[in-house]
Amino acid sequence: MRGVGLAVSAVLLGMATPAAAVDPPELEKAYTEHLGQLVTAPGKGGVNELNNRANGTLGMPGTDLGVSFESRGRMYFLFGDSSFEFSGRPLVEGGGTVLDDSIAVTDSRSAERFQMPSLTWAAGASGSFAPLRVPGASHGSFEVPVEGIHANGRTYVFFVSGWHSGSYDHQVLGHFDADTMQTGRFVLDQMVETSRFLNVSAVEYQGYVYLFGAGNPYRRSAVRLARFRGHAIDRRDQWRYLGQPLGDGRLAWVQGESNALPMVQDAPPCVGELSVRRDPRSGLFLMAYNCNSNNGLRPRGHYLRTARRPWGPWSEPIVIFDATAADSGYDVTQHRSTGGGTNPDDGLGEPDHFLGRDVFGGEYGPYLIPRFFRWEGGRLSIVYVHSSWNPYKVHLMRTVLVPRGGTVGPPDRGAGLPRPTIRNGNFDNGINGWTRLGTPFRVVTLENRHYVSSYVPLGPGEQNGEDVQGALYQDFTLDNHAATLCFRIHGGGVFTPGDFQTRNVASVRLYHGNEIVRESFGWNSDAYQDVRWNIREFAGEPLRLMIGDDATGPWGFIDATHFHLAGDNCAQR
Repeated sequence: MRGVGLAVSAVLLGMATPAAAVDPPELEKAYTEHLGQLVTAPGKGGVNELNNRANGTLGMPGTDLGVSFESRGRMYFLFGDSSFEFSGRPLVEGGGTVLDDSIAVTDSRSAERFQMPSLTWAAGASGSFAPLRVPGASHGSFEVPVEGIHANGRTYVFFVSGWHSGSYDHQVLGHFDADTMQTGRFVLDQMVETSRFLNVSAVEYQGYVYLFGAGNPYRRSAVRLARFRGHAIDRRDQWRYLGQPLGDGRLAWVQGESNALPMVQDAPPCVGELSVRRDPRSGLFLMAYNCNSNNGLRPRGHYLRTARRPWGPWSEPIVIFDATAADSGYDVTQHRSTGGGTNPDDGLGEPDHFLGRDVFGGEYGPYLIPRFFRWEGGRLSIVYVHSSWNPYKVHLMRTVLVPRGGTVGPPDRGAGLPRPTIRNGNFDNGINGWTRLGTPFRVVTLENRHYVSSYVPLGPGEQNGEDVQGALYQDFTLDNHAATLCFRIHGGGVFTPGDFQTRNVASVRLYHGNEIVRESFGWNSDAYQDVRWNIREFAGEPLRLMIGDDATGPWGFIDATHFHLAGDNCAQR
């Protein structure tokens, strides 16, 4: 009897909408590329370097997510679990270090390869970022902002709260007050217990706000749909949910989220973080989400669906990012574990990571940014953020979409350039070919190989050599054939997360402009580590390879040798 009553209720409320009669266009991925790291670690350079008083990130060594939204002509980014204490201690849940969220704003109108939009964070006069706070809400780890929208003359932000055992308890809604971009404080509008509309994404269409929701269990949800007028954003009793279709084929908008039926569902369900936006030129709706719990039935990665109306029909998903190096996944944006030094290092792991520098990275949070979309020659280029876990940072990605059957490849960057080489990469000729800064390095012989070493004893014997600081470097421009930079290191590098954050390190680094884009360290031991950096994305770009020692104290040195450029692997010269 309950089902019959609900159907009658929907009709009497007059909330039915004609079902869409048009199928969504069929799009395919042509290619995906990494535009750059949107936020960078302290001391690593880049447009949005963290722990920086100038941009309001003092006290922030890392962050993730980065869902963006428009309000009053400006674009805001909501970042999750931005670490508030900058004490050099491991950032472990329950370990006494606070994890907070942050918000930044930009007026940039475009994002191109290696041209990141400049962000300014909500911060106090000291330059320390302002952690986001809604009165009465919990803001621990995993309890993060998930969406923002301008409605009813205000700027609203949705949060998830009440994290425990892989699920959330509440959705929280708050709006800006006059000082939010200085204090991080919001005005509470509502805190609602829910299991279906937790990670949400909002789109305005024909006078309504359509709210797409994923619920519990986290990252194992279908997608459901609610709608409401903008003035009712904080009045849940006026929200209506897409329910069981009526007998005449029309859609039914019903009361009560328990009556919301899955609108999009993978088999098995896998949605957690999701993003729905409308392309401003074509009017096409796009839904992106990360899916990595399909038990092998589908590839893991970032999925994309399209539709002409918020309620669909939605297309079958295409994978726009599959975590391989071809899509700028492992070895490009996210760290592949060395297995404790057994496998080559990719230069991406961060020594201050929550779970240690060698933990595997992973993809999540593909939040779409329509302001940066563009059409060219019948192709749609979409831009979205991508969180990589290790490094604990946010990147910008671009995927080029073409009509089914169409083909287009990425530009052949670096074509026609002379083949670059690393001069004297084995140090058989001393340090000739390298430019020296600071204290001289020396060349030593270890296991019948020449190594350059920053361990230079300052007194008799081989003692007290860790306090020497300096660098060797050489510059080159990558052509379209060289894709890998290979070498071998041993020695020290990093002692505590705080040393990494304050750059008290010895390492081998690759600079693109002022930004360190790859960096490898020793294991504070005499064990050797093979290194293999995938640098294909920098084809056509000038780069600087540096062996740098800014460290002092025990293991404050680095030894390196056998530098060479190769094809797809170190054996291909």
